[in-house]
Order: sequence, then C-alpha cells, then structure tokens
Amino acid sequence: MAPESLPELETLILSEGWNIVDSQRGDSARIDRIVHDLLPTYIARQRWFGPKDAVIASATPERIGELPQAGRENFLLLAAKIMLEDGAAQRYFLPIALSWGEEDLRHDSPLLPYLLAKIRRGPRAGLVFDAAHGETFPRALLHAMREHETLPAVEGTFRFDASDALRALDLSEELEVRRVETGEHAHTTRTLDDRVNLKISRRLRSGMDPGIEMGRFLSKTDFTNSPPYLGAFEYVDAGGTPTALAVAFEHVRNQGDGWTVVVNALDRELEDVALSGEGNGGLPYSLSLVETIGARTGELHRALANADPSDPDFAPEPVTDADLEDWRARAVARAEQAFAYIETLPDTADAEAQELAAKLLTLRSAMLKRIDTLVPTNARGNKIRLHNDYHLAKVLVSANDIYIVGFEGEPDQPVDERRQKAPPSRDIATMLRSFDYAARTAVDRQKQRGASQLDEIETRALNWRSLAERRFLRAYGMARDDSASGSHLAGGELLPLFLADKLFQEILYEGVNRPVVLPIPLRAALELVEPLDGPPEDDD
Repeated sequence: MAPESLPELETLILSEGWNIVDSQRGDSARIDRIVHDLLPTYIARQRWFGPKDAVIASATPERIGELPQAGRENFLLLAAKIMLEDGAAQRYFLPIALSWGEEDLRHDSPLLPYLLAKIRRGPRAGLVFDAAHGETFPRALLHAMREHETLPAVEGTFRFDASDALRALDLSEELEVRRVETGEHAHTTRTLDDRVNLKISRRLRSGMDPGIEMGRFLSKTDFTNSPPYLGAFEYVDAGGTPTALAVAFEHVRNQGDGWTVVVNALDRELEDVALSGEGNGGLPYSLSLVETIGARTGELHRALANADPSDPDFAPEPVTDADLEDWRARAVARAEQAFAYIETLPDTADAEAQELAAKLLTLRSAMLKRIDTLVPTNARGNKIRLHNDYHLAKVLVSANDIYIVGFEGEPDQPVDERRQKAPPSRDIATMLRSFDYAARTAVDRQKQRGASQLDEIETRALNWRSLAERRFLRAYGMARDDSASGSHLAGGELLPLFLADKLFQEILYEGVNRPVVLPIPLRAALELVEPLDGPPEDDD
C-alpha cells in the first residue's frame, strides 16, 4: 500500500545540474533543503521508517554521490541521517531524480505519493521524486551492475558487482519495471522484465550485508531453493567498509509468500468449521507445505554446515560454554525488558492484552527460573551461519516447492549481529513461532467476522500448530541428516531456549509496532510456564 502524498509541494529554483561529487558545482544549498525541510515529513510516512511511534527531531544530509544517466540529469544519491526525539540515530538511503513536466501531479499517477518537491529552471517546470519508485533508476542500477562499474563517490566509491548469471540473462533493451508489494520494511523492491528482483536498501547499516554475502555463498553450493544471486550496488567508504545500497536476485514466479498462503488456507478451513461445524482437521495442503519448508530448511542448513573450513565468515565453529552463557543472558535480558514493558502497558492496549499481561506479571519469577532450566549443562555441536530472520514470510511458494529469501536478517539489528553464527535451532525457533502466529491470526480473523463455535475453531487451529511443528521438525531432520555435525541441537537441547528468547523479543516488538497482535506472544509466554496438554496424535 502506497503512503499518503505530501500535503503540499514546495517549489525549488535550480540554476544548474546537481553534481555534488564536485563540491564546486551544483546548487548545494537548495539540495540540502530537500533533506532538512522536506524529508522528515516524507520519511515519517514510509513503511520502511521505524519504529512506528518514533518522532523525527531532525534530518541531516549525507550526500554520497550520483549515478550518471545518459541524456538526463544524474540521479542524486543521499543518505539522510535521522535523529529521533529519544536521541537514537538512523540512516536512510534516498535516491532522488528530476522529472521535467508535471504529468505526475495527476491524482492517478503512481508516483504521486513519492513526490518531494516541484522544481523550476528558467522556463522549465518539473518534479523531484524518490527515484526508487520510478522506472529509470532501477534500469540504471541493473545496467551498472552488468557493466561491473566502479564510480567516484563522496569520500569513497560506488561498487557494482555482477554474477555470471546476470551477465548471461537475455534482457530487453527497455526493461519493464513493476512494483512489488512485500512484507519487508527495509527495502523497496522492483521487478525488471519478470526476470530480476531488485531490492533497493532504505535503512542503512555499514558493514558486509548478509543478504549479499549469503547470496554469493549459496551460488557456489548445491542448494537451489533460494533465488540465484545476480548482483549488488555498494557504497565503500575511504576505509574500505561497504554499505549495501541495492542487491539483485533472479525473480521466481510464485503464488505468494508462505505467510499469506498458510494463513489463507487456515482461514478457509476454519471458515468451514464456523459455517458447518465440520472441516478437514488435517488441513493436508498447509501441512504438506510445512513439510516442504522443513525439508528445504534442512537442506539449507546442511549447505551452511558444509562450508569450507578455511572461510572464516562461514566455517562452522564449536559451541562453547561461553556461547551457552551468552544465549542464556540474552534471553534473560529480553525477558526482563519485556516484563518492564508490560508493567507499564499503555491503557490503549486492548482488554485481552491487559488481562494476559497481568497474569504474566504474576509469573515473572517462575518465568526467569524457567529460562535457566532451558540451558544445556554442556556445550555440544557446531554453530553455523544462519538465515537469522526466518519465518513464513521469508519463503516463496512456487508450484509444489518453496524458495527461501530475505537473508539480510532483521533490519533493526546491527550487521555484525545478523552475521553471527549459532546452532540451527535459532532459525528453527523463529519458524516455529511463525506457525503459532499463523494459527492465532486465522482464529482472530474468525473472531472479527463474529463466528460462532470459537472454542472448536481455536482447538482446530492449535491442533494444526502442533501438527505443523512436528511435521516441520521431522522433514527437517530427514533432509539435514542427523549424522551431520551439531544437528542434534537443531530440534532438541537449545530449541526451547531460542523459542523463549524469540517470544520475548516479539512482546517488545509488537507492543511498539503492532499492539493489535500483542496477545499472540503474551499467550506463548504463558505457555512457557504453563504448557498446554500434549500435542495431538499425527494421523498419518
């Protein structure tokens, strides 16, 4: 869904082009105004700005360079440093383009929500807009990647990379550019000629981008259920530190992401229960899909576990006692933060969240003790590189198979944390939590429709969740091969600890960003201390 347009567009007067690499040229004072005066309002309206309750105090331009465009004004590349009222700092990538004429001021223009200002240069009138949402900027990026270009930038260079697969693609001269609506909050994604998915970064983090790094690594393995890596666009500062600005992968035709497909399938099944009191309790399609996800996850982890021991970025490493203590301490710290948050839960939280939070607070001591019991007494197995942000929305459903995407990790986390190695059970924990969200979301949809038989509906959904967890773990183990080093940690000893850590992270995130779903992790936290009855029997 597009954001609202800016309420009123100011007119900027430009005397000449905006070549900001050479500080002696261009109308830099007026370009700075775009950041200082216009961008705070623009950025605050974008879905990639967060957290959602954050208030921008100021925006400072970090002008990093420009990208040439034959026959037209160059693209201006800005990194806006945003200071929030709470003192936190963030950086966002904003490529800017000029468009002469005012056709995009029409109410039906797809660019209307992304216009920043009107411009004049002598008698000519035009518009300044966010180039990520135009057609020419994605084309220019892909062309520069294929040419493997290196261009000058402010206090650094722009580096373009292309794989052999990108150079081999037969693309049209005038690439068709389409918008892609995704659940991702850190990128703007465009599809070119239905062959390439171009992810343009928004929230910037310095350091080697895990999405680029994992794409390059997996392209050299026999794992084929991730879209092939095609190329990247990075800013490299004078010290050699890269910042990812865009990455390209091969486009995979699909029926949607796993979250949408699974929740819709569950919703249809529960609708049958609501209308007739009957339904296919096994929900074979979604469970078959879960098994496929489990198998592909096992294959992914097997490829990562077999990384070259001489590659320090990917080589498996033994789990140590210090690792166990770090993971325990992190889970305890997140739990303490979550309890501190729900102690001051806003009055605006719904009644269910208030009730669950109050009950959880009475179990605070038991909860913290429970976390300590989840830590194995001895370190075993290996830690490997992981997806590190793995859930149903990170898989694409394609015919009878799935493709794993989104290896850049959680956008709010520093790059070094997203590149950390851990046992496979960390990825598994986040996927299992996604099954819980899917089941609860499907139930909530029925509640919103005023369905009767809610007890039966919830029982069916939670039975599905338990079956999905078991089917996933079984398929994972078969694909991973339990003889692989450290695989016993995948579904066993450390899984409960990583599940606890994840659900407390969810409480903190949902409370700030999506309070309407806060009851989901609150219920899961209660189950940690007050487990449900055993899972249903698998009937196959």
